[in-house]
Amino acid sequence: DALDDLATAGITVGGGRLWRVLRAPGEQTSTCELLSYDARGLRSYRRLDAIRDPHDVCWHEGAVNVSSSWDDTVWRVTGGAVEAVWRARADDTVPDAWHVNSLLVVDGALHVCAFGRFERHKAWKVAARQDVGFVLDLRTAREAISGLTHPHAPRRRGDRHDVGVACLVAPGRVDTG
Repeated sequence: DALDDLATAGITVGGGRLWRVLRAPGEQTSTCELLSYDARGLRSYRRLDAIRDPHDVCWHEGAVNVSSSWDDTVWRVTGGAVEAVWRARADDTVPDAWHVNSLLVVDGALHVCAFGRFERHKAWKVAARQDVGFVLDLRTAREAISGLTHPHAPRRRGDRHDVGVACLVAPGRVDTG
């Protein structure tokens, strides 16, 4: 079912609201638009210029977190503040190298998907090996799952992970612990 025709990068529930990140066309020029809804409808709108090319939104530890593929960063949005809580590389001058995208919480820890650890802009598109994607536990900086191809939308079901259907898992590379 479609909510409406707004291009949406992610939806999450938290703090008594439904949160929605809109995806504007153009990854270099796109800005992040964050909407929140309560039982009566639209509650707030925020344009977050610091976050470009948003890919997902997740409620974690009392705040909205947004992943950005352009700068391979996870951002935390609280009140009027937007702060980077994790970056793929200290030097973020190479855009969309890792293609950070989907977020999820497992056992209280925020996790993020990435297509791989690359040093060039969109190198993941032409990589010789495709099974270098992973789901990273941001609390421990360990890969919870590795050996994936272009992972998106991971979900935890009981003691195992399910990852988007576009992903391929290499045998023996899943840590469910």
